[in-house]
Amino acid sequence: MLDESVATAQRCFTTKAKTKALAWAKKIGDR
Repeated sequence: MLDESVATAQRCFTTKAKTKALAWAKKIGDR
């Protein structure tokens, strides 16, 4: 699931998308 998020962010290649994906991954990791 996490890899998919990173892949999506890379595919979009958008700073906003990357930041959002990182924040999402951090939220899941924190949980």
